[in-house]
Amino acid sequence: MEDWPQRWQQPMPATNQMAHEAEPAPGMMSKGQLDWLATLDGREFDLGFTTSMKTHHLGAIKMASSILQEGRSPEVGMLATQLLTAQQHEVDQLTRRHDA
Repeated sequence: MEDWPQRWQQPMPATNQMAHEAEPAPGMMSKGQLDWLATLDGREFDLGFTTSMKTHHLGAIKMASSILQEGRSPEVGMLATQLLTAQQHEVDQLTRRHDA
C-alpha cells in the first residue's frame, strides 16, 4: 500500500506527527477513554472493552464505506471491500459476546 500514492502520482500521506495532530479517525479511543478502561476489571472491563472495540470497528466500516463511495482505485476498492467484510464479522462477534 505504501507505493500506491507514488504509482498514482499523489502526495504521500501525512507524517505520524501530523496524523497525531489531526482529527481522530472514527471509532478511535481518546487517551481519557483508554485511561478509564484501565481502571476497570472483571466483567466491567470485558463490557467496556467489547463496547470500545465494537465502536472502533464500526468506525472502520464507516471509513471503508466512504472509500467505496468516493474512491476511484480498483485496488483500494478491493481493500475497502475486504475491510468491510472483516470488520462486520468482528462487530457481529463482539455483539454476540457483549449480549451473552
